[in-house]
Amino acid sequence: MIGIRLYADVADVHDYIVQARGAFDETIRGVLSLKRAGVPVEIRFVIHRDTYKRLPQFAEFIARNLVLVDHVALMGLEAIGQAPKSRKGRWQWS
Repeated sequence: MIGIRLYADVADVHDYIVQARGAFDETIRGVLSLKRAGVPVEIRFVIHRDTYKRLPQFAEFIARNLVLVDHVALMGLEAIGQAPKSRKGRWQWS
C-alpha cells in the first residue's frame, strides 16, 4: 500500500501547504493512476492549524470522489521534513 498525503479537499489549500502550485491536481492524478494499476492506496490527512477546519469537507470529498482508495488515515503533524521549520505556526490552533 502506498500512503499519499492530501492536505485538503481544495487545490488552493493543499497547494499552499506544500508550497507548489498544481500539486493538488498532480496528487489526485497520481492516486487515480495508482488505482488503475491495481496498487492499494492510503490517503493521509495531516491535521494541523491549516487543515483541521476543513476536515468535514475533506471527508465529504473523499466519500464522493475517491471511494476507490483503500484506506484513509488521519495523522498528526510529525517533526520531519519541512515541519520543524514551521513547527510553531503549524501546531498553533488559533
